[in-house]
Amino acid sequence: MVLLTPTPRLLAAIDVYKTLPSVTPVASPTASLPHQDIYAISRALLSHDSTNPNYTFAALLRGTSVYTPPPPPAAPKSPEYTALMARLRKQQEEAEYRALTSSAPVEEEEDEMTWKEVKSQISVIFNVLLSVFATAAAVWKVASGWDVPQRLAAAFVSALVVAVAEVVLFAGYMRRLEDARKRERREKEKKGIVGVWEVGKGGVKKRMAGREKAG
Repeated sequence: MVLLTPTPRLLAAIDVYKTLPSVTPVASPTASLPHQDIYAISRALLSHDSTNPNYTFAALLRGTSVYTPPPPPAAPKSPEYTALMARLRKQQEEAEYRALTSSAPVEEEEDEMTWKEVKSQISVIFNVLLSVFATAAAVWKVASGWDVPQRLAAAFVSALVVAVAEVVLFAGYMRRLEDARKRERREKEKKGIVGVWEVGKGGVKKRMAGREKAG
């Protein structure tokens, strides 16, 4: 049996059908009508008036469509499910609140660390420049008996060697510092699953470390 949606033409034919004598009663369709009833209505009307083309089975089917019933109502939620959802929402709200309240101190701490790094780098640069100029001045003074071009070359080469050594040492220090920060960040970001809530036909269960606990 196929349920079809009625059209104005079909509803008008049903009204005429109800006026005929000795016919099988047909209920007024509200949303759908079986195709067998439409066929019976067509045969009865054509037996009464065979010249009317609007009473043919094809004419009555014209414009109809297959009726799709509405989906069934959702099953009521169990008290365990409702309690679990409320508990999870509360935990989520608390986690969001903690994240909001803890973001400001973290940002202040990061700003403080950034400012300390800037001051440290400025101090390192100043010390490097001081070492370079002090080395150049010392070599210039030690080589006082040399010719001026030789003294300049010796002072320049000595200052360059000191500058390269300072840069290499500073780069190694920064690399070790960055590695230490990465390790600390990884340790802070370690997370684990404490428990898993499962909702099924048997109720609500909480599984913890390979065990199951009924909710």
